[in-house]
Amino acid sequence: NYIGADCTGMIKLGNIMSGIDIHAGARGNRIGGPTAGERNIISGNEGDGVAISGEGTDGNRVLGNYIGTDVTGDAPLGNVMNGVAVYGRAKANLIGGYSPNESNVISANGSYGVIIEHDDTNKNRVAGNLIGTNQDGTVALGNARDGVFITNRGLSNQVGPNNIISGNKENGIRIQNQGTDSTIIRGNWIGLDITGQDTLPNGRDGLKIEFFPRHTVIGGPTVADRNVIAGNTFNGIRIYFDSTGYTHCINNYIGTDTSGTRALGNKKSGIEVSGVHYLFQNNLISANQQNGMLIKNAKDILVKENKIGVKADGMQALGNLMTGIRIEENGRDVIIGPENHICYNGWDGIELVDSTTAKITITQNTIAGNGYKGIRLSNGANNRITTPVILAGDPIYGTAPPDSRIEIFADSSDQGRYYLGETMADASGEWIWATTGSPYLRGLYITVTATDLQGNTSEFSNKVVFTDVADREPDVPSTYFIAQNRPNPFNPETEIDYQVAAACHVSLKIYNMLGQVVRTLVQGEKPAGFYTVIWDGRDEVGHGVAGGVYFYRFEAADFVRIRKMVVIR
Repeated sequence: NYIGADCTGMIKLGNIMSGIDIHAGARGNRIGGPTAGERNIISGNEGDGVAISGEGTDGNRVLGNYIGTDVTGDAPLGNVMNGVAVYGRAKANLIGGYSPNESNVISANGSYGVIIEHDDTNKNRVAGNLIGTNQDGTVALGNARDGVFITNRGLSNQVGPNNIISGNKENGIRIQNQGTDSTIIRGNWIGLDITGQDTLPNGRDGLKIEFFPRHTVIGGPTVADRNVIAGNTFNGIRIYFDSTGYTHCINNYIGTDTSGTRALGNKKSGIEVSGVHYLFQNNLISANQQNGMLIKNAKDILVKENKIGVKADGMQALGNLMTGIRIEENGRDVIIGPENHICYNGWDGIELVDSTTAKITITQNTIAGNGYKGIRLSNGANNRITTPVILAGDPIYGTAPPDSRIEIFADSSDQGRYYLGETMADASGEWIWATTGSPYLRGLYITVTATDLQGNTSEFSNKVVFTDVADREPDVPSTYFIAQNRPNPFNPETEIDYQVAAACHVSLKIYNMLGQVVRTLVQGEKPAGFYTVIWDGRDEVGHGVAGGVYFYRFEAADFVRIRKMVVIR
């Protein structure tokens, strides 16, 4: 049928209201079909192309139609309102299908391509359509607003798989308003043409979520779930003013072609997010023209296992033009890691902008080859945590904030390409890390970060050349050092490691809180070397000491250190 067009299918003769109106409990109807002969041209009408509404208006299908174009599918003949509108508690309707010949072309309409809205308008699906393009998916014929708009408390609706949502004048997809929960967005190309190798940008964001929808899932665990969101005029994904989102964004490509190897960046950031409670996992976020991720006025966010600034292989450069991850304006309680690859971005790998950004934990990532710093803390970010220092020595040791967790990295420069392990700084801020070495580390530098007890992570430390075990003199340390006893607290005994750089007089004594010596563990000349001494919690005459706090004092040449230990009884 030609519904709203003349007999040529080229000229508008619109009906005053919608082209097709299904309502008041009409169920199981089919509009169109999988062959060209079953296709309806539903265009030029004064209302919606297809309207599906009302309690019990369930299980209807709209497939294979041209909705908003002429009979060729290549020229605009838009309906004045929406292409397809589903509202008023209509449920389980399917717009499109899962085979290529079931695709609707929904383009050039005066408002939205597809709108789903109102309470209990639930479990509707939009799959396999061309929304905002011509019939072969190569030319933009954008709807005047969003390609797909879901709003006003519709639940558990799904967009995808296999939609191409491109060329629309505003956003590709927009999810809006409190109660519009549990939307699934999977398997779509947003901002791309049908080849997946070139762009048909949406006029604003690829995907926009705003004003408190919750439990949105973007992508999923399989390749079929992956959304590719690229080339859009603003951000790839923008989650805006979304106070308790619980959004999961998993396994998407944001800023590249469908292979994850070619730059098709969104014009702003790959992802911009505000609000609370989000997971970003295993996404490729590269080649965007501003930041990979911009996190602001947001908290309780986990960013792990993503590739930011690289190709899909995680190795070759495809950097975002500015920063890999930028956090600003009250960004708090964010965990970045483990296993993100944040490399080759034009500015910093990670930047925390000001003193309102705090409790940002950066852990066990690959951060390398970024244009400036691997991690930059500006203007008092992360509670002004002190950058740790590596002191020349063997084993590697240094200073850091007291009781902080030290992560050790190897890199060809001063960032952190290879995560090697971790150790702890003691109460005085001293730490030590011993390694037997590995051939692949030869010629690299060692750097470290520190994370304090509140979860604030520092910038990378200074770099020191890694000395492979084969290059070291056996059993000859280069510095004096004494480690924190282990275990601590302890009962009945504890071990204390120390090292002596050259033959000298060495003293190691245990003191109680009154300053009285309760045990002398070492007293006399010692040659250069590494040593371990055990204390079993007894005093000089062999009696068990009372539980509580004790101190041990180590003297070797002009090196003196005092550390605290706790005996448990």
